[in-house]
Amino acid sequence: MSLFTRSRVFALSALALAAALFVSCSPANNKEVESLRKELDEVKMVLKHAARLDIDELAPQIREQLAAEEAVHDIPEADSPVSGPDKPKVTVVEFSDFQCPYCYRRSIEVKKLQETYPNEVRVVFKHFPLNFHKMAPAAHAASMAAQKQGKFWEYRYELAAHYGDLSEENLVASAAKVGLDVERFKKEMALDAQKQATMSRDIELGTKIGVRGTPTFYVNGKYSRDFSFETVEKLLKK
Repeated sequence: MSLFTRSRVFALSALALAAALFVSCSPANNKEVESLRKELDEVKMVLKHAARLDIDELAPQIREQLAAEEAVHDIPEADSPVSGPDKPKVTVVEFSDFQCPYCYRRSIEVKKLQETYPNEVRVVFKHFPLNFHKMAPAAHAASMAAQKQGKFWEYRYELAAHYGDLSEENLVASAAKVGLDVERFKKEMALDAQKQATMSRDIELGTKIGVRGTPTFYVNGKYSRDFSFETVEKLLKK
């Protein structure tokens, strides 16, 4: 909790006490009221100072984030899962986490784009499991095993709905449902050093260009704050 936040809490407590005293004001508590007035004056001074400190601390971070959002990034595809033409009208890069419910919701929009504009839109998937989503890394590793069999996207959309339960049972069941060679999949789904390195690479890349959470989208290299099927469709129609 910052100094500013602590001061606000103290100020609110002091104001609540002041209200109680004023409601039942009598000669017996005049000294308490006067003492409280002095404390409130001191709190005002602290709040002014603390607010300045918080702004000075946050301003560079805000400027950095705004600059990242305005920049146009050259995001390397490397060996990431890709769909769409080699020379697209629009390229969408998605940083995603299989355990994230918001990623599941946005995946519906991405799938709609792929199905509606297969010859205009190129989609690139980047692995960005958040460190507090403990089941996500295994799911991302499993998706890489599906990619080896040429069915990353089918697996991605089948697994997306299971964001709340990424058990091994669901990882394997999703593989079977999309027609993967299940025995091969089981051998290749483990979170090994190579798969971890791929995730680390994508996380490092995302962090460098301003990714702070999931899902995060870049459209033609630029951060998309309001990504949706409609926003990309409007861009295509331009």
